[in-house]
Amino acid sequence: MDWKELVAHLVDSLAWPVAAIGVAVVLRGQLKMLLDRKNEATLAHGWKVKFEESLGEARRNGELLAGGAQTPSLAPSASPARFEVERDSPVTTILLAYQELTDSLSGAKATLGLAPDTPPQQTLTTLVERQRMRDRCVELFESLTAARNAAVHAGDEEPITDGEAKDFRTQQQILNSLLRTAISGL
Repeated sequence: MDWKELVAHLVDSLAWPVAAIGVAVVLRGQLKMLLDRKNEATLAHGWKVKFEESLGEARRNGELLAGGAQTPSLAPSASPARFEVERDSPVTTILLAYQELTDSLSGAKATLGLAPDTPPQQTLTTLVERQRMRDRCVELFESLTAARNAAVHAGDEEPITDGEAKDFRTQQQILNSLLRTAISGL
């Protein structure tokens, strides 16, 4: 083997590793973001982990906001058909609870003089800026949003339990109660 064949063989052998390293260098920012969000894996188990972390964060924020006060009771929904669905599907309970929260935030927009297309988080931020709610309310909303998103993607391999859905609903009711109090004082 002469030196030309040796160089050709080395170039041939190293082409893919060099290309992979080049792509990694070019995309290092995006790869870092992906690795930083490792708990948000697309696997069912990863979504379950993300749901549990988000629900835990929501629970901590809710407890701090409630300040030891009695948490709202889990009253059945007005519609018996809706209550049946909630009882049968924890994910549906989470979706309906989240929808109830976003509906309350949508109703607050007019009172606050916000545009109808204002995102729910901005509605909460406006209440915080006007000193009607604490910053932790925005954090609770973000936790509930992340938990809702993770619950939707959790899949059947590790389903959301009834207890987790009730816990989500309790945290949602804490935030909804604080929201009603903030709006009534405007």
